[in-house]
Amino acid sequence: MTPGQIESYLKVAEDGSIPDEQNPLFVFSLTHPYLLAKLAYGEIDPVQFAKRELAQRGLDREGKWIGFGEAEKLHFPTGIKTKPRIQKRYGKRR
Repeated sequence: MTPGQIESYLKVAEDGSIPDEQNPLFVFSLTHPYLLAKLAYGEIDPVQFAKRELAQRGLDREGKWIGFGEAEKLHFPTGIKTKPRIQKRYGKRR
């Protein structure tokens, strides 16, 4: 992000012309410091996590609904699974 872009987003944050949840300056404001450090130094790829989230919401590149299966194919054409396998348990918990 360029200094000009940062200045632009600071202005819209001050005047409230876009909601905070759409302002890129605040995208990591609730992120735990441990994860933030991993992101900052390339140990975690934020692009892959964003694509995973879009696929899990069934959204395309513009954030429009296309369905879960189509979104998974769009964001992960090589077939990476976006949801972990959950083992179902039957009966009472102990």
